[in-house]
Amino acid sequence: MPKRTRLHHAIETMRQLSWMLLRQKRVASNTADTLLLAAVAIGDLEAKPMTAFKLADYIGIPRATLIRRLARMTRAGLVIRDRCGRFTLTDEARVRFAGVV
Repeated sequence: MPKRTRLHHAIETMRQLSWMLLRQKRVASNTADTLLLAAVAIGDLEAKPMTAFKLADYIGIPRATLIRRLARMTRAGLVIRDRCGRFTLTDEARVRFAGVV
């Protein structure tokens, strides 16, 4: 069996998070929300949080759309923006998704 790298772990985490979020229609009503939360989680896993610009480029959706989605997720208590404009999962989101990652 090949050695699992951080990338393998991140991909597996993203897959598991995506399935969990897709089951919660209130949190992730479509694929873009799932991808966005997974991208924020990957930034957390790598200890390199991403800005809205970088997240939009990473998942391939318009920045304005991404900002609206991030605002909704911030109100839901899933993500938080630091003073440098980078987004990370909140402690509540980490606890909520602890069974997945």
